[in-house]
Amino acid sequence: MKLLSNTINQHYLPQVEQRLNTCSAPGVDRRKQRIYKFEIQQRGTSDEIKLGPAAKKLIEGNLSLDDLFSFDVEPRANLRHNFEALFQRYEEQLKTHTEALLKKAEVRSADIVDELFALYSAKLLNFIRNPYVIHKSLDTFKSFKNHHPTDPESNHLFQLVLNGRKPHQVETCKRLGITNVQYREWLGILFMLLTELEPGQENMLDAVVRQMFTDKKQAVFVMISMYTKEKCLLSDRSFSTNVLQGPDKMGMDFNLRHDAFIRYVFISRAASLPPDMHPDRIAFFETLDQPVNAFYVVDDLMQLRGFNMNVINQSHSSVFCAAKDGILF
Repeated sequence: MKLLSNTINQHYLPQVEQRLNTCSAPGVDRRKQRIYKFEIQQRGTSDEIKLGPAAKKLIEGNLSLDDLFSFDVEPRANLRHNFEALFQRYEEQLKTHTEALLKKAEVRSADIVDELFALYSAKLLNFIRNPYVIHKSLDTFKSFKNHHPTDPESNHLFQLVLNGRKPHQVETCKRLGITNVQYREWLGILFMLLTELEPGQENMLDAVVRQMFTDKKQAVFVMISMYTKEKCLLSDRSFSTNVLQGPDKMGMDFNLRHDAFIRYVFISRAASLPPDMHPDRIAFFETLDQPVNAFYVVDDLMQLRGFNMNVINQSHSSVFCAAKDGILF
């Protein structure tokens, strides 16, 4: 496994995702593409929210931190072990799957499960790798803290993740408000989720997502919301939610592109059934194959206002957009 590179500027929200929300004209060189940034000055209801003035930011250096994912740095060789190669697989497919899904959405195709699965994997990774939700990631994937690879080569790299040279660690932890232990645990979880346990096997991240989509005790609902003129915000935390999280349900919203967002909701089937239903009937119901329940929404401004308002209220400090004004919330 080759995890050495000279990449210092490491994006926690991939450039490809930002480019799907660029304010630059089509055909502009990738290195010159920009996106509008808005500082969150006040959160609250639609009437209370205040955003700062739009600032054009170069995507190439936006939503990134130096050596954020580096876990063994060799200064004299200008090389570092990091996760760039592991991230790349998901980043390369994100635009392809996004555009394929939205193209199918135009004709209301039902054949979208592959795209929904691949996009959720990529979006979930963006959530896990985001430095402003480290505490949530550590809690969500706490069971992985006690895991380590059995393959000798992978375990050697894993030990570097935990104990390798990190001259940036003190400053990074101070900036993010986390401890050295939390930083190492976070990097360790990323490694365990993204590394193939055996050659040719899917990694734990894809296995987790596959389980979420195929668990017969769970119903999956997906809404793809598209807009002709209005713009969707992009969170510096990569996600938002409009679902009250609990043991029986979980939901996440993600920006798809400047003109679309997607909502995933996972609900316990037993919890959604009548409370007086006989346990045998519940058990039978949970043996049935249930398709992913997907539906499309076009130009529903109430949904967009709710999405954008949640993005603002749940982001760390900034939101991003392809438009500099006229944003609905």
